[in-house]
Amino acid sequence: MNKDKCTCDSCKCNKHTRELKQIKVEQPIMFDLPSHWHHRDMCIDPLVQRVVDNILERSKEGMKTYGVSMEDNDTKTLEEWITDAQEEMMDGVIYLEKIKAKISDVKKLID
Repeated sequence: MNKDKCTCDSCKCNKHTRELKQIKVEQPIMFDLPSHWHHRDMCIDPLVQRVVDNILERSKEGMKTYGVSMEDNDTKTLEEWITDAQEEMMDGVIYLEKIKAKISDVKKLID
């Protein structure tokens, strides 16, 4: 896609997107979906929908907190991004281990 063009409906390029990235704002810009469309229209699997809802909510909170999207966040090196991802995954494994222990405790009570 040619970055020197615009994002108008007729040419589908990204000039306006590039111009928006150059605007510095003190408050994050929050975008609302068109009234006739909702992200729930995309999913028929309720489990997938809950994940999508959670991702969108985390994105909103991140924008409120940090004022920048993940796409536009260039404050870290690649190594720092990898470390952050590893730490998040390790936390997730610990959470899963805790859940397994709770399930085991419940099974012991039932037996």
